[in-house]
Amino acid sequence: MRNYECMYIIDPVVEEEAIEQLTEAIKQQIINSGGTIIEVDFWGKRKLAYEVKKRTEGIYVVTKFHGESGIGNKLSHYLKINDKILRYIIILEE
Repeated sequence: MRNYECMYIIDPVVEEEAIEQLTEAIKQQIINSGGTIIEVDFWGKRKLAYEVKKRTEGIYVVTKFHGESGIGNKLSHYLKINDKILRYIIILEE
């Protein structure tokens, strides 16, 4: 199994309850793809370096997980189609 780190930025207009549901849905997506969650770290609302989708702030969340190769592609597809996610990046840790 490989170690991955996924950082995603949630639109700041999303309500607190919806943020928790979104985070749980992303964790469930990882688990359904055969991965295991190591850690979820909420960084909170921070200023963006540049405007993204007409937003200057975003809510940062970092999730570390284990998974087989290909899990990053499945998660990437899920994050790409979600309109509450401003940006994301998935990194394979060495």
